[in-house]
Amino acid sequence: MSDPVRHEIIDQGKNHASLVQSLHQASRAIAAASDAATVGRALMSFAASGDVDVARLLLFTDFKDGRPTYIGMCEGWTTDDRPAQAYGTKLSLAEYPLLEFMYADAIVTCENVATDERLNEATRKLMDISGVGSFAIVPLSAGQNWLGALIIGRDIPSTFDEELLHAWWTLAGQAAAILQNFRLHQETQRRLEELALVLDTGIAFSASLDVDSVLNITTERIANTLGADGCAISLWDRDRDMLVTRMDYSTQP
Repeated sequence: MSDPVRHEIIDQGKNHASLVQSLHQASRAIAAASDAATVGRALMSFAASGDVDVARLLLFTDFKDGRPTYIGMCEGWTTDDRPAQAYGTKLSLAEYPLLEFMYADAIVTCENVATDERLNEATRKLMDISGVGSFAIVPLSAGQNWLGALIIGRDIPSTFDEELLHAWWTLAGQAAAILQNFRLHQETQRRLEELALVLDTGIAFSASLDVDSVLNITTERIANTLGADGCAISLWDRDRDMLVTRMDYSTQP
């Protein structure tokens, strides 16, 4: 075996060991995560340990009839200060250039942004602004629940090897399962708070015949449950044919 071949095999072995170590570290961080932000940071840390130049975590938001209408920027990482949407930015799915390249059950790769005929003008412009020459889109799916996608890219045209894509697929699947559990927990908590609001309001009505006291308790509980700055209850005045505010509660002093 010649020296160049031997050195190449040794380098491949080192790269494989480094990838596996980084994957295990990220997997442990995701498993121990207590919130979605920690999951996102673990994914970005894994990106920083590899041979990609940019990574973005996008999650579906603002659901209507069970279908998302927006996709939100949750976490991002890059090797430099290239332009990127700010954390929390929401983009309309109907207008998002990469939507047609996003699938719930498959990774999509583009080896050359400049020559790939699948890319339309809007997508190519987006990648050009981002300084990306090649990219891969990895779905975040947990069972039948499609939560979003990971976008990883390189500055130059390139091929994403199967080992790297498999590592991202594995990590994205784990992250999606954890994120879905967080969402289910939040939904359960929201429903419990709504139930507690109904019960508390019913108790208030039963304990007092003073309408103003009941309305005061009701507006306060509604505002606190929804995290709103205030809540008002208005009654219809038939004689004047107009709404009249009966109780106006504000969390502000």
